[in-house]
Amino acid sequence: MWKSAAVVLAGTALATPAWAQEPGPAKFVDPVSGCSYVHANPFPDETIRWQGTCDAEGRVDGPGVLIISSAGREVQRFEITMAAGVAADGQVKLTSTGDGANYEGDYRNGQFHGQGRWSDNYGNSYVGGYANGLPHGRGEWTSADGITYAGDLKNGMFDGQGRWADAKGATYAGGFKRGAFDGQGRMVRADGVTYEGGFKASRFHGHGVAYIPGRGGYNGDWVNGNMHGQGTSVLEDGTRYTGDFRNSESTGRGRIELPDGTVYEGEVRNGKGEGIGILRLRDGRRYEGEFRNSTMHGRGRFYHLDGTSTSGTWYHGEMVR
Repeated sequence: MWKSAAVVLAGTALATPAWAQEPGPAKFVDPVSGCSYVHANPFPDETIRWQGTCDAEGRVDGPGVLIISSAGREVQRFEITMAAGVAADGQVKLTSTGDGANYEGDYRNGQFHGQGRWSDNYGNSYVGGYANGLPHGRGEWTSADGITYAGDLKNGMFDGQGRWADAKGATYAGGFKRGAFDGQGRMVRADGVTYEGGFKASRFHGHGVAYIPGRGGYNGDWVNGNMHGQGTSVLEDGTRYTGDFRNSESTGRGRIELPDGTVYEGEVRNGKGEGIGILRLRDGRRYEGEFRNSTMHGRGRFYHLDGTSTSGTWYHGEMVR
């Protein structure tokens, strides 16, 4: 019943544009102004234009607009302050062609660093903290496919405490680690399934409480998305089971309480009395002995209301000798 509820939700990392990942500083000279500029991550066949002033050594210097082209086509435009041929720390406004990546905010050592606002032509956007070119600190992310996130980030990934939602209506609030649900949190799926408790790698893990509308609930231990350990499940018809679970099946030792007052205690396999147990009927009679598929089966003793008892062998609920 619960395996369908333990859905793995993929972790999300905020991608760094390719131009921000390529190493190798190089020096370029504007053929019009003669000003030089050192670019830490140059494009193939890069050329530059600088709309601003130069220092005494012919290096871009002061506020201006830096236009970067690759193979004769403009790819980036920076509104930026330069110092001795390199980008100075401070504020920058970047506009890109192609993926249309735009950034406006703090800049340090040639990278986004501090507070900034980023977006692209595909509908992805981010507002918040940056460190060394990656989203870091507190921020808000919106993806083109409708996923939203507000909370902590670390090295470009959701990490810490945050709130997540997708376009279908599923929500999650709680801990994150490297882009995955991790720690304590609460998830509500679009189909109404709810879970509150421990998570690990986006799976239910630890102690948690889950509920499936129209089917029932579970309160207990989870391992890698499965009910595993000790717990209690309650179905919509009132049937209650308390005891051992293995891989989302009630297996081991437990207690089954039926809506009509019948109670079984003993060995259980896949939700059924299986092995040695005690069956107590609502009128006070009871059976102690062997069971198969929740039915008296094997050696046992039946206790009557008048205080007498019958010992014998049972076969699918009927005494045969």
